[in-house]
Amino acid sequence: MLESVAQKNYPQAEGSYEKTMWSIVYCPETRCADFYFVENYEHSYGLMLQEKGSFLK
Repeated sequence: MLESVAQKNYPQAEGSYEKTMWSIVYCPETRCADFYFVENYEHSYGLMLQEKGSFLK
């Protein structure tokens, strides 16, 4: 789904190419988020939110 709305799918000026720099998918049930950088949707960086608001990788 993220790839279908990436910047590369929208009209660009001739000879230019812009990338989506980052995307985030958040799951409230598990309190975690997956980050994707520069349209690399095959690799994600995970983040979990603990109860007191701190982050745990």
